Amino acid sequence: MWALGCIIYQFLTAKHPFSAESEYLIFQKILKRELSFPNYFPEIARDIVDKLLQLNADSRLGMGPNGYKDLKEHPFFTGIDFTSLHEQIPPPVMPQKKPEPDTNEQVLMQLQNDAWKVFLLKNENVLFSSQVIKRRKLSAKKRQLLLTDKPRIMYIDTNKKAIKGTIPWSRDLKLVKKNDRDFVISIVSVF
Repeated sequence: MWALGCIIYQFLTAKHPFSAESEYLIFQKILKRELSFPNYFPEIARDIVDKLLQLNADSRLGMGPNGYKDLKEHPFFTGIDFTSLHEQIPPPVMPQKKPEPDTNEQVLMQLQNDAWKVFLLKNENVLFSSQVIKRRKLSAKKRQLLLTDKPRIMYIDTNKKAIKGTIPWSRDLKLVKKNDRDFVISIVSVF
């Protein structure tokens, strides 16, 4: 029943009902049942998804004493004849078109590359750039963080126009976003 709720949500939004930057944060959202619906989400679909995505499995629609009968009688399924459903021809699957590249995004990327080109290698592009606070023991310094497509992460002192350090890229590198402004980059050692 949980999976059905997720599928209905994803069919109508093309997104997962619980999404975040890491598996841990997704799990936290599920445990807190942090679920939001876009404005265009139909009210009848919102109702069935809400009743299917209950944390307590026994509380989910279709899990009560009437079983699937309650689920099939939900207004979301109005007009569906479940007795002949297996005989019906499914609708054709329409392939999605690839989105056209966003020209604003291309212009922004070029501006970032121009601003930081002195620090870039040949044919290297900036994927992400943001001012961050580098904390170490009792000190905190503002730095410009650049993530490039090589991949390479470096932090720059913008006042001195100098690379102050790089973060080595490896499989052990883990980035965890804490919220919209804060994230932690750490090296995970596996023994």
